[in-house]
Amino acid sequence: MQFRFYLLDPDDHIVAAEHFSASDDTEALAMAALLWAACSDVGADFDLWQGTRQVRGKWSEPVYSGIAEIAVRRQHDIHDLEERLLEGFATLRGSAKLAKRVAEHRARFSRPPSVDDAPQATAMEGCGQRKLAGFGAN
Repeated sequence: MQFRFYLLDPDDHIVAAEHFSASDDTEALAMAALLWAACSDVGADFDLWQGTRQVRGKWSEPVYSGIAEIAVRRQHDIHDLEERLLEGFATLRGSAKLAKRVAEHRARFSRPPSVDDAPQATAMEGCGQRKLAGFGAN
């Protein structure tokens, strides 16, 4: 399934966008939360869309509990998305968090993924809360 991630400024204006594929809404929300966390120093929130449907959800147990596994399993895809965001949007070149994440990925890219490489789920708590209300609602 194809999804579109929109990084928003405090006034809900789009400052960056990127598309990616995920198996379902839960995986897409987890990936979007990881992307947002990587550049939250320049983006206030995010929107997630699949075609004309806005993907809504909450920081639910499936998203929260699966984020570490998704981060490990999809780390190369997430790394690719982070690099594309960093290189493709001038606004994001000022993100110290995103630059650090991309550098960290590049440093460990050649070794196999492990659970230790996954971002801590506690760092994700509260991200994008206002956009994740009502998981599964259209």
